[in-house]
Amino acid sequence: MRRSVCLLPVVAALLLAADPQLEKMVIDHHRAVPMRDGVVLYADIYRPAKAGRFPVIVVRTPYGVQRENTGVHDNLMYLARLGYAVVNTDCRGRYESEGAWDPFRLEGRDGYDVIEWAAKQAWSNGKVATQGGSYLGHVQWAAGSLKPPSLVAM
Repeated sequence: MRRSVCLLPVVAALLLAADPQLEKMVIDHHRAVPMRDGVVLYADIYRPAKAGRFPVIVVRTPYGVQRENTGVHDNLMYLARLGYAVVNTDCRGRYESEGAWDPFRLEGRDGYDVIEWAAKQAWSNGKVATQGGSYLGHVQWAAGSLKPPSLVAM
């Protein structure tokens, strides 16, 4: 019987080390993202260091922006080094964000507001995608169902 071996982490590390096209990046911690009802959500923004307007990936999480989780943090940094701006937001009432945590109820509206806020930033080209699975996937579908004009991919 053959054993399969997952080489994806090894291949990814080799590509990362060998790719001279990767951008330098910056992280803007604890950026305020106002919601339509006055509640402020907080996000870390990972983006290329050079001046410009970039496509945006929005991640909304109830688990904290997870700066200490190297897997999540490294993936977001990698996306920024590829030329994306990434808005990693704590959901309403979770970790650094204001408001009361009420799972599922306001995720569509809050997601819509975060997507449209991200599209209007000076570092954004106005095109926004969302990313994530599990609860992070639910918040994408909830926001997408409201058809934010700047959302181009999920």
